[in-house]
Amino acid sequence: MTRILLVEPHTLLREGLRLLLLNRDDTEIVGVADTAQNAFQSVETLCPDLCIIDTGLSGESLIETVSRLRELQPGLKQLMLLDANHETLVRLLLQTGANGIVCKSCAYEELDFAIGVVLSGYYFISPELMNDVVESYLSHSDTYENPTSRISKLSQQERRVLSMLCHEIPPKAIAQELGISRKTVDIHKKNIKRKLGVSSDIGLMKAAISAGVPIEDFDIKIKEDAASAKLELQVGTRIAQ
Repeated sequence: MTRILLVEPHTLLREGLRLLLLNRDDTEIVGVADTAQNAFQSVETLCPDLCIIDTGLSGESLIETVSRLRELQPGLKQLMLLDANHETLVRLLLQTGANGIVCKSCAYEELDFAIGVVLSGYYFISPELMNDVVESYLSHSDTYENPTSRISKLSQQERRVLSMLCHEIPPKAIAQELGISRKTVDIHKKNIKRKLGVSSDIGLMKAAISAGVPIEDFDIKIKEDAASAKLELQVGTRIAQ
């Protein structure tokens, strides 16, 4: 059974989507949200498999909303409803963590198909958006993307994980310090590699070093006590010497 959360600020559209999706096999609408903040709370309490999100959502910037939802539940699929042919927004949404984008003008059959594609682990973009996306990719395919710009794609939580990995902190200790599961650490690591365009731990370290490593304001130390090794994360401003 697929658990879906509808994130739609317009009551009429929200109810219309809900009624349409109720007829979809093996699908349960576990909740609805009309703001970004309500969406965050719903994801934490309801643990949906998929969020269908209107890009006209208010309360947070759309990019921040997608990134925050990814942090709250790394395995969450996000399908965006776009009301305009906006190639730049499509690219940013996909880079941030959206799994699919459909036009609001599409038929229900396309939305239903997109849901299936995204839940299967693939990306989906409405055909009418594809031409601009492909043209944009081709026009920028020869443009060098420096490591620092790639680092900027990482969420705050992903930067913390990367920083700690660069300090050779074991995944189990990272999970304990950040209050997340070991599996979530592994998912963050996989997403970091994808966003940085690397496939190995060595490539991950090289990309981090090339970008100066996003240590931000974190000083990480390992302290040993009589009982066990304890990881202490101290926050402080790093001042260049």
